[in-house]
Amino acid sequence: MTRLRTCEVYRDATLLVIGIESHESLRGLTKAFCHLQGKVEPVAVVVCMRGAISALDMQGMPIDVDRLKTTVPGLDHLLASFSV
Repeated sequence: MTRLRTCEVYRDATLLVIGIESHESLRGLTKAFCHLQGKVEPVAVVVCMRGAISALDMQGMPIDVDRLKTTVPGLDHLLASFSV
């Protein structure tokens, strides 16, 4: 199952940079072995500064921030905690 998560990359008084990552984990169990595989990939970058919020995908194309807020758990909370 693939899930999205946030990662605060940088924060100061005037700038907040948030990475959006896709992470997936697979596990299995046999009689003799247990195995775990994982994959983490960058999906987008969100930049907040001076009241403006912008988001870009990994190809540099703009993404709707409101759509990201509904699909990425914890993003809305991070953005609300950053007040400029």
